Amino acid sequence: MSSTHQTVGQQVTNQSSSQQAVQFQTLQTYNTSILHPQPTRNIHTPKPPVGSDEWLKQRRANHKEVERRRREIINEGINELAKLIPEDEKNKGRIIARAVQYIQRLKEQESTNLEKWTLEKLLCEQAISELSLQVETLKHQNSQLKAQLAALTQQLQPQYQTATATATAANSTAQNTTTQTNQNIQVQNKIQVTNQTQIQSNTSANTQAVQESQSKVGTVAKIEKEKE
Repeated sequence: MSSTHQTVGQQVTNQSSSQQAVQFQTLQTYNTSILHPQPTRNIHTPKPPVGSDEWLKQRRANHKEVERRRREIINEGINELAKLIPEDEKNKGRIIARAVQYIQRLKEQESTNLEKWTLEKLLCEQAISELSLQVETLKHQNSQLKAQLAALTQQLQPQYQTATATATAANSTAQNTTTQTNQNIQVQNKIQVTNQTQIQSNTSANTQAVQESQSKVGTVAKIEKEKE
């Protein structure tokens, strides 16, 4: 908002400066040509006697030339004023009246804008001051929090180390327990395999013994039958 106000202020200032330059140029031309006229005449022509007809004729011609220049300058100034005012006027009197009103309105706007910009500048300076105070307060609070964090870190460091050591020991114990459990499972598996092998061997031996017994019984029965 401040940059916008500055831009508007520069435009108003530039417009006022342009108007002042035009007015100064118009006044300078008026002072040069009207108040200090320099009528055109041939420097080689001798001056007529004062009071003669030629002298009066030349004086009237010079006067007409001065008046013509004065009117031209006034018309040029009025045309320049007509370019500066917002309304499109052709009447010279209305152009001058409109120019006066426009200049007065610009002065009022300049005064109003100056008061507005001054108030906004004060408000901005107050807001900047409050923000600066808040920043300093936050910096102080941040420093306090950092100090508290450092104190808590130093206070909790032994507990952290103890907890880390306990967790490491528990992890090692758990690993040892897992290893022992795995070994026990392997031993049990070996025992089960050995038992199954022994059972299969015993079953095979029993089957073979039964078969041998049956063969012997058959042989004995055959012998007894032959005896009869």
